[in-house]
Amino acid sequence: MDAHIEESVGHAASILPDADERQEREPKDGDQQAITSLDAQLEKLESRILASAREDESDGVQSDMLSDKERKKREALRRQLIEQREDAPWIFAELPTTITAPAYAALEVFQVKKWREVSHMMKLMSAPCFHSIRLAGDDRSLYEGFFRAFPHHLVTKARFVSVVRHIFGIPAVSMIHHRSKAKKSECNRKAKRDKPVDEDNNAEDQEREKIAARLALDRHLEKLQYCCERSVDNVPVLNWRTLLIALRMFEEPLLTMRGHLTWAFSVFSSSGCLELNDSDAIDAGDVTLMFTHPMRNPAASHLISDRLRAAFDMLPSIRATPLALSSPSFASAISSSRITYRVFKRLLQLPPLRTLVNHHMTLHTTVLDELCVPVYRDFVYRARRHEHNRRVLRRLRYFNETKVSRLCFHAWARYARDRKAARSTATFVCTIIARIQQRSAFGALRRHALASIAALEIQRVFRGMRGRMRAEEVWRKIQAVLVVQGAYRMRAHFTRHLRKLRHQNLLAIRIQRVYRGRLGRIQARQKLLAFYYRELAAIQQEREAFGSFVREEMARRLQRLFRKIVADQQRGRRAEQGRARQEIELEMLKLSEDAAQQAARHRREVTEKYDKLREEADYKEKRRRIDGIEKQKIKRRQRLREWEAFKAEKVARKEALKLQEKESYERLKTQWENTIAERVRKRGKLVEQLLQLDNIQGEWEKLHAQLQQRVKEHSKQLTAKIKSNGVVIPKREVTERAQHEITAEETEDERRKGESEWLQAEAEYLQKLDEEGEERLLAENAEERAARQKNTLIIQCAFRVFKARKLLRRKLGELYVKEFDFKAQAPKYRNTLTGKVTAQKPAGLGSEELEYETGWVMMKDDVLGEQFFYNPRRMKQSWAKPDECQLCESCTSSASSAVFAAVWNSQDDTYLCQACYEKEYIARRQQVDLQVDAYVAYDGSRPNGQ
Repeated sequence: MDAHIEESVGHAASILPDADERQEREPKDGDQQAITSLDAQLEKLESRILASAREDESDGVQSDMLSDKERKKREALRRQLIEQREDAPWIFAELPTTITAPAYAALEVFQVKKWREVSHMMKLMSAPCFHSIRLAGDDRSLYEGFFRAFPHHLVTKARFVSVVRHIFGIPAVSMIHHRSKAKKSECNRKAKRDKPVDEDNNAEDQEREKIAARLALDRHLEKLQYCCERSVDNVPVLNWRTLLIALRMFEEPLLTMRGHLTWAFSVFSSSGCLELNDSDAIDAGDVTLMFTHPMRNPAASHLISDRLRAAFDMLPSIRATPLALSSPSFASAISSSRITYRVFKRLLQLPPLRTLVNHHMTLHTTVLDELCVPVYRDFVYRARRHEHNRRVLRRLRYFNETKVSRLCFHAWARYARDRKAARSTATFVCTIIARIQQRSAFGALRRHALASIAALEIQRVFRGMRGRMRAEEVWRKIQAVLVVQGAYRMRAHFTRHLRKLRHQNLLAIRIQRVYRGRLGRIQARQKLLAFYYRELAAIQQEREAFGSFVREEMARRLQRLFRKIVADQQRGRRAEQGRARQEIELEMLKLSEDAAQQAARHRREVTEKYDKLREEADYKEKRRRIDGIEKQKIKRRQRLREWEAFKAEKVARKEALKLQEKESYERLKTQWENTIAERVRKRGKLVEQLLQLDNIQGEWEKLHAQLQQRVKEHSKQLTAKIKSNGVVIPKREVTERAQHEITAEETEDERRKGESEWLQAEAEYLQKLDEEGEERLLAENAEERAARQKNTLIIQCAFRVFKARKLLRRKLGELYVKEFDFKAQAPKYRNTLTGKVTAQKPAGLGSEELEYETGWVMMKDDVLGEQFFYNPRRMKQSWAKPDECQLCESCTSSASSAVFAAVWNSQDDTYLCQACYEKEYIARRQQVDLQVDAYVAYDGSRPNGQ
């Protein structure tokens, strides 16, 4: 067996030179044929090695494993047969022939150019300097950046390019050119200095490559055109989700189409985080777009759409109608349904789609790959063929390199098998001996247990074992509960984070909507002013034209008068009969001219009346705006005056408090000064009286004795001082002087005592003032806080009332339509919901006024009986047909029977009213010359019929 395997390996290795020679002869198909033959040889070799490995296994284990494998194999075969039986009606033997119509060819060329742009973009994004930027999975990836910038499907090209530049770190093009020039100049300077450094050069090369990659990507983004579409406003837009899916298809060519579709479903269904759940849902139209956007032409798209409809029919929850896929009913039925991920997986398992995804048309491509654009199909085919060839060569190299190792392995396996057999025999003998010994020992133990209290010991051991088992079971339950709680809390935290992120996205979208609405209102106001000035210029031109017309008419009349005079002089020489006839003709001419002048004067008066109405309306609107601005200015000045008065009142209150505190302090100080002076006077008088008395009994006896003692001491001091000076003074005078000094000392002590008490009282008063100031400040703060809360509630109520009124006016503006009642010459309001018409403006609109719809009406003059045209919105009147209006060509034979056109015949470029259209429709239907598509509904009273 091993020798046969080695011969097969040698034979497989011997065909490699032949494959090389064939590659030289046939550069296109030689390599593939050689690798295919190598693959077949390797499969046979692997099957033989596996067969030999099975023979080396033991009999018991081999029988068990073989039974399991056979059972699994039979189950897989049974499932495969069922799937083949279900897939048989849907399998393609070969791809159906596509219709090569000119329109399909143009669309196919457009698809090829579009996918070439995507392929080149993916190539530029795969540069080494962008290796940290992925398609999805982190904060810097493309999907997360796109979703944060524009969550909706469509985005303008300018916005898309700016976000891609931000993600890839691409600055302005001028900055890139400037940096590249700076790097070049710096490199030239270093080259001139002849001091090259390897690390600096490597850094410079890397920076140069990064700049070149960013510049190439920026240029490609600027030239991007086939991936974009034109919106209604002629602005290039693109679906960034389909573009991201196409980029991943080029990034992962080895991934199956099922994997690409699953990733595409996650892109369409996720809200900022690519995490698939069975409950995630998208529209059926998005599912159709996922399947059909890489198709090469509309024929392939129709084929895929038919398969999708068949798969939808097989689902019990979604039933498509038997109409065509392009019919409006089917499109509405599909778009109104939501496809969850669970249903999407079931769709991919159904035979109509399973054959497209799983059935291979070639060795490396499926049916869905073959129906894709040739650019993607060729790219995937080359990538998968290269990977297949690389794996075949790797396996061949592995077999050649492990040839000796496998021989040694088989020898060692035989040796191990012999050792295992010998070991099993010895083990069997030892087992028999051990069993005999255990049986004898057990007999002795049994006899001893029967003779002792073995039953109690057995019960104790059994109960201990059962208690340990219960404790272990409880511990496992506790651990399982902790794990489940942890997982649930982590999931709850993550979902709360997602809800918060979704709420932030909705708030950002609302802010953008409000800001764009404000910009729209500003632009609308600018357009209105431009329209006003343009109409004013047109009115001025009409006035100048009318003045020139009047001057020319007067000149003609003067000429006519002069010629009449000359004709009268000539006719005077004629006969009486000719003169009478001429006079009659002149009289008739004068009457006709007077009638024409009166009619023209009446027309001018009607026109001037409507011009005056329009000017008055414009003046009222301007006056209303100016009044609003002036009211705001007056209100602002009033608020400023109130604020100044409030600040002045606050300052005056503070000054009054300071003045009151100062007056109370002066009053207290004066009171204490008077009290101290009175106490000093009383003390001095008391001491003088005590010193004048000799014998005192009662409460003043002790003080009198102290004073007498002090008088004696002072007398001695004064006497000694006088004697030292050599002066003779009577004793009585010395005693009086001593008494006077003691009185002065006592009064001074009393004054100091009163001053200390005053200082203490002053400190207490100042502390009291501080406490009162703090209490007053707290009361003012509390009052101010209550006033602020009250004002806040008032402002909130006013703002809510304002918002409610604004919302009511907006809803009434959507509900009511303002129309012009040409009979009453007044507006009327029609309720679009109930159809009720009233002449009174809805009360909920307040001071706002609805605008008339853009259009002209025909009115009849009561004096002349002629019809004229009037535009209620522009308040413009015209006797001639405006250029914006289209009248029925069949009914315009007379001015009084003019009717606005209701239908436009695009084939004959004619405009018809409803009655004429019905007559022509019946006539052409009888003549078998009817083309229904040529008749288009057209409102002749509106510009462009819209």
